[in-house]
Amino acid sequence: MKKLILILLLLLIPIWAWAAPFLVCDPQTGVTNYEVIVDGTANVVDARPDTTLGFDLGGLPVGTHNFLVSAIIISNTPGQGTWGQSDPVPFVGTRIQVLPASGLSVSDAPL
Repeated sequence: MKKLILILLLLLIPIWAWAAPFLVCDPQTGVTNYEVIVDGTANVVDARPDTTLGFDLGGLPVGTHNFLVSAIIISNTPGQGTWGQSDPVPFVGTRIQVLPASGLSVSDAPL
C-alpha cells in the first residue's frame, strides 16, 4: 500500500526542472577568468576547468541585452606574476517570453 501511495504521489505531483541558459565559448588556452559585461555591468567569472566560459543568464529579464566578453589569463608563477586580458568581443542576445501551451485536451486518437 505504501508503494502505491508513493507511485501515485510521484505521478500526480509534477516536478518542473528548468535549465537556465548560459553564455558559453570554446576552450581558450591558459584562460583563468572571463570578464562579462552585461548592459554595462561588469562581472568577472572563473573559467571552467576546461577553460570555457559558462555565464548563467537565468536572472536576466525579458528583452535585448548587450554583452562584452574578455578572456583573462593570470599566472602566479613563483617569483613572478603575469596577467593579460583580450580585447572585448561584443555579443547581443534577446530573451523572449514564452507563453504556456493552450488548447490542451485528451483524445483517443491524434487529430
